[in-house]
Amino acid sequence: MKQILLLNKFLIYNDTGALKQLEMNQCGGEGDDIGDYYDGNRILNDLLKEYSYFGSPELNQWFFNAERENPFAFLCYIFDKGKGNNLIVHPELIETIEKNTTGKNSSYYNDKFLIYVYQVLQDEDGMNDAHFNLEQKARMFCYLANSEYKMRNKYADYIPSTDWIRTSMTYVIMTNCEKVYWYARAHKFFGISSPEMMDKIEREGLDLNPPGGDE
Repeated sequence: MKQILLLNKFLIYNDTGALKQLEMNQCGGEGDDIGDYYDGNRILNDLLKEYSYFGSPELNQWFFNAERENPFAFLCYIFDKGKGNNLIVHPELIETIEKNTTGKNSSYYNDKFLIYVYQVLQDEDGMNDAHFNLEQKARMFCYLANSEYKMRNKYADYIPSTDWIRTSMTYVIMTNCEKVYWYARAHKFFGISSPEMMDKIEREGLDLNPPGGDE
């Protein structure tokens, strides 16, 4: 009963104190006892993984922290499939990664998030186990591009550095995943990204990597 009350306080009133209490609440009973066998952490995990509830920034941060050592367990929920094989996107999780990124601490963003999406688009290392099709990949590319454009502008003073390489992943995808890029462009980036932004990213990439020049 206590857990139900805490859950209601969190979901209805966005009570972050109730979230903390749920997180700390541990099993209080054994298999056949009447107790808190279904503990707070299991409730929170089910909210996220079984019911795809990503409406709370605090809960998303809890999820990010809980899976920090196993990034794929977090990243694989950003893009999903629903009924009818349609693409489902949880931009709130991208925002959570952005909030945990700084000019001097970008390894998760650049080395985990961006690389993960790139590998899905390329069908590398089994990352596309959901079998996203070309249109779905093109839409995913647009979400990545929006995020990276914003983050590279925010931390422009750190480019290039060991934390931020000079060429954007968006441009790398434009050149290495041409089918994905041109499908997105042919459909005007689905209204997700602006053509002007994409043109600017492409021009910057070409300036840094002229045809026939050194990469």
